[in-house]
Amino acid sequence: MATVKVDEGGHVEVLIGVSGSGQGHETVFAQVCAEFLGAAFDDIRVRGGDTTLVPYGYGTGASRVAVNTGNAVAEAAAAVKVKACRVAAGLLECAADDVRIEDGPRVRRRGALARDPPGPARPGRAARPRPGRPRRTGALGHDILLAADRDVVERRPRGVVEVDVETGRVTIMRYVITHDCGRQLTR
Repeated sequence: MATVKVDEGGHVEVLIGVSGSGQGHETVFAQVCAEFLGAAFDDIRVRGGDTTLVPYGYGTGASRVAVNTGNAVAEAAAAVKVKACRVAAGLLECAADDVRIEDGPRVRRRGALARDPPGPARPGRAARPRPGRPRRTGALGHDILLAADRDVVERRPRGVVEVDVETGRVTIMRYVITHDCGRQLTR
Protein backbone atom coordinates (compact mmCIF):
# COMPACT_ATOMS: atom_id res chain seq x y z
CA MET A 1 0.00 0.00 0.00
CA ALA A 2 1.28 3.44 -0.87
CA THR A 3 -0.14 6.94 -1.01
CA VAL A 4 1.55 9.85 -2.76
CA LYS A 5 0.40 13.41 -1.98
CA VAL A 6 1.62 16.78 -3.23
CA ASP A 7 0.99 19.88 -1.14
CA GLU A 8 0.52 23.40 -2.47
CA GLY A 9 4.23 24.16 -2.16
CA GLY A 10 5.23 21.19 -4.31
CA HIS A 11 6.41 19.06 -1.39
CA VAL A 12 5.61 15.38 -1.70
CA GLU A 13 4.65 12.93 1.00
CA VAL A 14 4.86 9.19 0.41
CA LEU A 15 2.97 7.07 2.91
CA ILE A 16 3.73 3.34 2.88
CA GLY A 17 2.21 0.32 4.56
CA VAL A 18 5.49 -1.28 5.57
CA SER A 19 7.94 -0.77 8.43
CA GLY A 20 11.63 -0.33 7.84
CA SER A 21 14.25 -2.56 9.38
CA GLY A 22 17.34 -1.19 7.71
CA GLN A 23 16.33 -1.46 4.04
CA GLY A 24 16.58 2.30 3.48
CA HIS A 25 12.89 2.93 2.73
CA GLU A 26 13.30 6.70 2.99
CA THR A 27 15.88 6.66 0.20
CA VAL A 28 14.49 3.92 -2.04
CA PHE A 29 10.88 5.08 -2.12
CA ALA A 30 11.82 8.76 -2.42
CA GLN A 31 13.97 7.81 -5.41
CA VAL A 32 11.13 5.83 -7.02
CA CYS A 33 8.65 8.63 -6.40
CA ALA A 34 11.04 11.27 -7.75
CA GLU A 35 11.46 9.37 -10.97
CA PHE A 36 7.78 8.63 -11.62
CA LEU A 37 6.42 11.98 -10.44
CA GLY A 38 9.21 14.27 -11.59
CA ALA A 39 9.63 15.74 -8.13
CA ALA A 40 12.98 16.68 -6.62
CA PHE A 41 14.38 13.95 -4.38
CA ASP A 42 14.93 16.45 -1.54
CA ASP A 43 11.25 17.52 -1.67
CA ILE A 44 9.99 14.02 -0.86
CA ARG A 45 9.26 12.76 2.64
CA VAL A 46 8.63 9.03 3.15
CA ARG A 47 6.68 7.84 6.19
CA GLY A 48 5.72 4.28 7.07
CA GLY A 49 5.18 1.76 9.79
CA ASP A 50 2.07 3.48 11.13
CA THR A 51 -1.43 2.25 10.32
CA THR A 52 -2.83 5.71 11.02
CA LEU A 53 -1.14 6.72 7.75
CA VAL A 54 -2.51 3.96 5.51
CA PRO A 55 -5.36 1.49 6.09
CA TYR A 56 -3.11 -1.57 6.41
CA GLY A 57 0.43 -2.79 6.22
CA TYR A 58 2.35 -6.05 6.27
CA GLY A 59 5.42 -5.68 8.43
CA THR A 60 8.88 -5.04 7.03
CA GLY A 61 8.50 -6.91 3.76
CA ALA A 62 12.19 -7.92 3.78
CA SER A 63 13.74 -7.87 0.31
CA ARG A 64 10.41 -8.01 -1.53
CA VAL A 65 9.49 -4.58 -0.17
CA ALA A 66 11.19 -2.88 -3.12
CA VAL A 67 9.14 -4.92 -5.59
CA ASN A 68 5.74 -4.64 -3.92
CA THR A 69 5.83 -1.28 -2.19
CA GLY A 70 8.14 0.18 -4.82
CA ASN A 71 5.61 -0.61 -7.54
CA ALA A 72 2.79 0.81 -5.42
CA VAL A 73 4.78 4.04 -4.99
CA ALA A 74 5.59 4.15 -8.71
CA GLU A 75 1.95 3.67 -9.72
CA ALA A 76 0.67 6.24 -7.20
CA ALA A 77 3.32 8.78 -8.25
CA ALA A 78 2.49 8.27 -11.93
CA ALA A 79 -1.22 8.80 -11.18
CA VAL A 80 -0.45 12.02 -9.29
CA LYS A 81 1.69 13.22 -12.19
CA VAL A 82 -1.26 12.77 -14.57
CA LYS A 83 -3.46 14.78 -12.20
CA ALA A 84 -0.81 17.49 -11.78
CA CYS A 85 -0.44 17.82 -15.55
CA ARG A 86 -4.21 18.23 -15.92
CA VAL A 87 -4.31 20.97 -13.30
CA ALA A 88 -1.23 22.67 -14.76
CA ALA A 89 -2.73 22.52 -18.26
CA GLY A 90 -5.56 24.72 -17.01
CA LEU A 91 -3.08 27.16 -15.46
CA LEU A 92 -0.87 27.26 -18.55
CA GLU A 93 -3.79 27.20 -20.99
CA CYS A 94 -2.53 24.22 -22.94
CA ALA A 95 -3.25 20.52 -23.36
CA ALA A 96 -2.25 18.19 -20.52
CA ASP A 97 -0.02 16.32 -23.00
CA ASP A 98 1.95 19.55 -23.51
CA VAL A 99 2.84 19.86 -19.82
CA ARG A 100 6.12 18.62 -18.42
CA ILE A 101 7.20 18.49 -14.81
CA GLU A 102 10.84 19.36 -14.21
CA ASP A 103 13.13 20.41 -11.39
CA GLY A 104 10.77 19.23 -8.71
CA PRO A 105 7.60 21.26 -8.56
CA ARG A 106 8.36 23.25 -11.74
CA VAL A 107 5.72 22.73 -14.38
CA ARG A 108 6.21 24.04 -17.91
CA ARG A 109 4.65 23.78 -21.34
CA ARG A 110 6.58 21.71 -23.86
CA GLY A 111 8.56 24.02 -26.07
CA ALA A 112 8.03 26.96 -23.72
CA LEU A 113 9.99 30.06 -24.63
CA ALA A 114 11.92 32.28 -22.23
CA ARG A 115 9.15 34.89 -22.38
CA ASP A 116 6.62 32.48 -20.86
CA PRO A 117 5.33 33.46 -17.43
CA PRO A 118 8.17 33.34 -14.89
CA GLY A 119 8.15 30.86 -12.04
CA PRO A 120 6.62 27.45 -11.88
CA ALA A 121 2.93 26.81 -12.17
CA ARG A 122 1.97 25.19 -8.88
CA PRO A 123 -0.66 22.53 -9.45
CA GLY A 124 -0.77 21.74 -5.72
CA ARG A 125 -1.88 25.28 -4.90
CA ALA A 126 -4.41 25.36 -7.75
CA ALA A 127 -5.85 22.00 -6.72
CA ARG A 128 -6.49 22.87 -3.07
CA PRO A 129 -10.11 23.08 -1.90
CA ARG A 130 -11.64 26.53 -2.16
CA PRO A 131 -14.81 27.93 -0.59
CA GLY A 132 -17.83 26.97 -2.62
CA ARG A 133 -16.03 24.08 -4.30
CA PRO A 134 -17.15 20.64 -3.11
CA ARG A 135 -14.43 18.86 -1.19
CA ARG A 136 -13.80 15.41 -2.63
CA THR A 137 -11.68 13.00 -0.67
CA GLY A 138 -10.09 9.65 -1.38
CA ALA A 139 -10.29 6.50 0.70
CA LEU A 140 -7.81 7.89 3.21
CA GLY A 141 -9.61 11.20 3.62
CA HIS A 142 -7.18 13.46 1.76
CA ASP A 143 -8.06 15.75 -1.13
CA ILE A 144 -7.98 13.61 -4.25
CA LEU A 145 -6.77 16.05 -6.87
CA LEU A 146 -3.07 15.67 -6.18
CA ALA A 147 -3.01 12.42 -4.27
CA ALA A 148 -3.31 8.78 -5.22
CA ASP A 149 -3.47 5.47 -3.36
CA ARG A 150 -2.19 2.23 -4.86
CA ASP A 151 -1.96 -1.32 -3.60
CA VAL A 152 0.21 -3.90 -5.34
CA VAL A 153 -0.34 -7.58 -4.65
CA GLU A 154 2.57 -9.94 -5.06
CA ARG A 155 2.20 -12.17 -8.10
CA ARG A 156 2.80 -15.86 -7.50
CA PRO A 157 4.13 -18.48 -9.92
CA ARG A 158 1.46 -20.31 -11.89
CA GLY A 159 1.10 -24.01 -12.50
CA VAL A 160 -1.22 -26.60 -13.98
CA VAL A 161 -1.91 -29.83 -12.14
CA GLU A 162 -3.93 -32.91 -12.88
CA VAL A 163 -5.80 -34.65 -10.08
CA ASP A 164 -6.80 -38.30 -10.40
CA VAL A 165 -10.29 -38.29 -8.88
CA GLU A 166 -10.11 -41.98 -7.97
CA THR A 167 -6.75 -41.97 -6.18
CA GLY A 168 -6.39 -38.31 -5.29
CA ARG A 169 -2.90 -38.36 -6.78
CA VAL A 170 -1.73 -34.95 -7.99
CA THR A 171 0.53 -34.74 -11.03
CA ILE A 172 2.22 -31.49 -11.94
CA MET A 173 1.63 -30.94 -15.65
CA ARG A 174 3.18 -27.51 -15.98
CA TYR A 175 4.96 -25.20 -13.57
CA VAL A 176 6.49 -21.94 -14.74
CA ILE A 177 8.53 -19.41 -12.83
CA THR A 178 10.89 -16.73 -14.06
CA HIS A 179 13.12 -14.24 -12.41
CA ASP A 180 13.95 -10.88 -13.89
CA CYS A 181 15.29 -8.23 -11.57
CA GLY A 182 13.98 -5.64 -14.01
CA ARG A 183 15.33 -2.20 -13.54
CA GLN A 184 17.74 -2.15 -10.63
CA LEU A 185 17.47 0.49 -7.93
CA THR A 186 20.69 2.46 -7.67
CA ARG A 187 21.61 5.86 -6.37
